[in-house]
Amino acid sequence: MEENKKENEKENILKKLLKKEIIISLVVGLILGLIIMFFVNGGIVARVGGQLVTAKSLYNNMKDYYSISLVLEDIDEKILDKKYQLSEEDKNYIKETADGYISQYEEYGYTEEDFLTENGFSDYEDFCKYLETDYKRTIYFYDTLEKTKLGSDDVKNYYNENAFGKVNTKHILVQTSDDMTDEQALALANEIITKLNDGGEFDALAEEYTTNYPENVITEDLGEIGAFDSIESSYIEAAKELEVGAYTETPVETSYGYHVIYCVDKKEKTEDISGMDRIAIITNLINEAGIEIDDTEYYKVLIQMREDANLKFFDKELKTKYDKYCEQYLETDEEE
Repeated sequence: MEENKKENEKENILKKLLKKEIIISLVVGLILGLIIMFFVNGGIVARVGGQLVTAKSLYNNMKDYYSISLVLEDIDEKILDKKYQLSEEDKNYIKETADGYISQYEEYGYTEEDFLTENGFSDYEDFCKYLETDYKRTIYFYDTLEKTKLGSDDVKNYYNENAFGKVNTKHILVQTSDDMTDEQALALANEIITKLNDGGEFDALAEEYTTNYPENVITEDLGEIGAFDSIESSYIEAAKELEVGAYTETPVETSYGYHVIYCVDKKEKTEDISGMDRIAIITNLINEAGIEIDDTEYYKVLIQMREDANLKFFDKELKTKYDKYCEQYLETDEEE
C-alpha cells in the first residue's frame, strides 16, 4: 500500500526538491572564501584581459543570483532554533524524510554523495538541518493557526478523544487486477486468514503468497502508525484494536485492496502531542470548522515572525529584495 503511494508521489517530490535550489552550504563557503581573499589579496580574485575580478563584484553577483532565499534560510534557522526543541519522534521523521529524498534520487542512478553535492550540502547532517528548519517553519505556522483560528483547548481535547498508543504493524495486501476480480481478491485474503487460523506463520504465508501471486499480493512492514497518520481510516481502526501477536480475523478493505494486518508491537498513549500529530489535528479541526486558509497565509505568518524577532537588514540591496519578496504576499491585505 505504502509502496504504491510512494511511487505515485516520487516524481512530484523530486521536482519540488529541485525547485528549492538548495545551495546553502555551497554559497556560505563561497562567501567565506571571498572574505578571506579580500583581506589576503586586497580584494582581487582574478585578472583576465586586463580586467580585475574582485571579491566585492562576486558578492554583488551572488546577491543577484541567489536572491533573498539564502539569507532567509539562515535568519529563520536562528529564530526557530530558539523557539523549538524537537522530540525524538520529530527527529526520526526528519531523518526518514531525508532518507526518502535520497533513496528516490538513487533510483535515478545517483549516489547519496551525488545528491548532497549537487544540492549544495556539505554532508547528511547539513541536509537534515535544512529539513529541520523547514519542519519548524511548518510547526510555527500551525501553532499560529491554532492561536488565531481555534479555541485554546481544541487541540488537546481532540487529541484526548481520538489518540491511541502507536501500533507497529505489517500486512499482506491482496489487490485486484485484470486477472483477479474483487471477489477473487477477497477470497484469497480470506484463504490467508484461514491458514493463519490453522497455525500458519504470518511471515511464511506472506512469502508464499507474494511468490505465488506476484502481480496481486504484496507484503510490507508499515512500522508505527497512530490515529492521525495519513493512512486510510479503515486500516487504522482495525490496527488499533489488535493485541500484540494478533491478526485481523476478517480482511480489511481500503482503496488499495484487502489487507490481512498483523500487530508486531503496541505502545501506551502519551500525554505529549508530537509536532506531526499537532499539525494533523489542527488541519482536521480547521477543515471541520469550514475555515478557509488563504494560499499566502503561510508566508504572511513567517514574515510576521521575522518582524516580531526585530529583523533588520544592514545591506540596502538585500533590504530592497526582502521588501519586494514581502510585497507579493502582503499586497492581498492592502487590496482588502
